[in-house]
Amino acid sequence: MKFTFDKIKEFAEIGKLYSDFNDNKLSYAIKKVLKRIDKVQVQINEAMEDLRIDNCNVDEKGNVLRDEKGSYQYTKEGLKALGKGMRELKDAEYELEIYIATETPEGLTEEQKEAFKGIVIE
Repeated sequence: MKFTFDKIKEFAEIGKLYSDFNDNKLSYAIKKVLKRIDKVQVQINEAMEDLRIDNCNVDEKGNVLRDEKGSYQYTKEGLKALGKGMRELKDAEYELEIYIATETPEGLTEEQKEAFKGIVIE
């Protein structure tokens, strides 16, 4: 299934906390999906780095310009393009293989239910 960056991030944050303090079939499902999210995160990070490089300043030879701290330098237009590209990445949907838990324990908060819905619980 496909999910937005924000949904994946929300699931990862809440799921990690839940699985750290619980040992049940739901936490097993969460851990399986968290491993799959690592692959999606690598894909997103690579796309973000490409955007940074594509929109930063370069010298006349095409070499990337960096400031004294090693950060990329940007023109106003480059920074706007970078921001637009980052928003597009954030709004894009990413393929994530779900794993529905065979049991859903009692006592999940509404926040947990919302974060887990469609990924590890129905």
